[in-house]
Amino acid sequence: TTTAALARVLAAEGRPADADAHFTQAIDALRATGYRRARADIQRDYAEFLIDRGRVEDARRLIVSALEAESDPHAILQRRKLHDLLRRIGVPVP
Repeated sequence: TTTAALARVLAAEGRPADADAHFTQAIDALRATGYRRARADIQRDYAEFLIDRGRVEDARRLIVSALEAESDPHAILQRRKLHDLLRRIGVPVP
């Protein structure tokens, strides 16, 4: 979404509070539409943003939610990226 893209730009510009608000807005908007895979992609990006800022528990919750949305058998790459983030924060992955 445009809002998620703006969140990524704000994060890169060093504006974490603004990026945080835009990531949340984008996820909430997609939750209302039912576009689970798109929401999972944004949740993954947001989780990485949170990890970089030491907000590991918030990131873990997003990753778990994104994994639930990525249950499609064809979403192998997306699940692999989410598992990598879990490993990064010390969560064991089967």
